[in-house]
Amino acid sequence: MTPTNATWTKHPGFYIKEEMEAREWLQRDLAFILGVPEQAVNMILAGKRGISADMALALADAFDTDRDFFANLQKAYDLAHARTPDPSVALRGSMQSQYPVREMIKRGWITKVGNAHVRRVLVEAAWSARHPTGVSRELAARRTHGTPAGVAIAHKAQMRLHRTYWRLLQRGKAPQVAVVAVARELAGFVWAILQQVPKEVSA
Repeated sequence: MTPTNATWTKHPGFYIKEEMEAREWLQRDLAFILGVPEQAVNMILAGKRGISADMALALADAFDTDRDFFANLQKAYDLAHARTPDPSVALRGSMQSQYPVREMIKRGWITKVGNAHVRRVLVEAAWSARHPTGVSRELAARRTHGTPAGVAIAHKAQMRLHRTYWRLLQRGKAPQVAVVAVARELAGFVWAILQQVPKEVSA
């Protein structure tokens, strides 16, 4: 998915063409000035090749403009056409700032026993227990692919973990401690769901 302004943010080649037309230059003229093959100029004008830092400086000299002009055009174009990051990136960044797993281990709130990646995923998932329970359209769509038993366990986990988190806070527990407690309970629910998955039988 790309930002909406990608449709009107033009490739730097568009503006280079305008500058060339204003000076009545041909592609071979600009290629000669830059000291590059005409094919290289053609690729840029066609929007099939980006402008490197070296080329941006050379173009600035050729058209007698600011040295960062064409570099900024390329940067704006790249940002406009970049893919939107997964929303979970910001969520994980926020979670890590508030509930750093390494710091939790250092303080003894959680242990180093078990798989480090699984431990981190459980803590990240437990962080969502802070929010009110509910079924979004996306969650409802995902649940259509699950088994009835698995969906029932997931719903029970959603309700219970939310209550657990806020009950611990009301008892004066630190948010980090509450999150770890929720992560431990979550592991039990994950195990319960896995027990519902039929074991593969080799032929």
